Amino acid sequence: MDPISKKTETRDSRSEGRLGRRIVAVLFSFVEIVFAFRLVFKLFGASGSNGFVKALYAVTQPFVGLFEGIFPKASTSGSVLEPATLIALVVVGLIALGVLKIMGGSTQQTERTQVTRNDVPQAVPPTQPQNIQVNQPQTTQPQAAQPVATQPQSAPTTATTDGNEPK
Repeated sequence: MDPISKKTETRDSRSEGRLGRRIVAVLFSFVEIVFAFRLVFKLFGASGSNGFVKALYAVTQPFVGLFEGIFPKASTSGSVLEPATLIALVVVGLIALGVLKIMGGSTQQTERTQVTRNDVPQAVPPTQPQNIQVNQPQTTQPQAAQPVATQPQSAPTTATTDGNEPK
């Protein structure tokens, strides 16, 4: 009977989804940064006639406008605290967290099994420990040399590696 060997490989697809998670994280981070610029510009009373500030307010107003009116604006000498922008920052952060959590939870494990037939038998490790006896050389008193008897050439000679005479 030919021995059969079985090799199983399990691979986690987490590393394959990391690129998608990074892209989503970068996009949400960019949106958060844009809202943070709006908040800072409003707090420091940036001029709305500046081209960059005007473009920033125009781009963020549709989303921030959803949250206007929940809390009143607080303004002093040109600077404005806009609670709608703070709420937009929190909402975008929570959406990002939810999307990344969903993307992170969708990992799959792929299992591949390879069965091969071997013509050469392989040693199978024992399932339970076995008692192994090790022969250690015994120390004996040196004996006087005894003459070795010669045997006829037709008879086979036997040699041992432990130094004892053959039986």
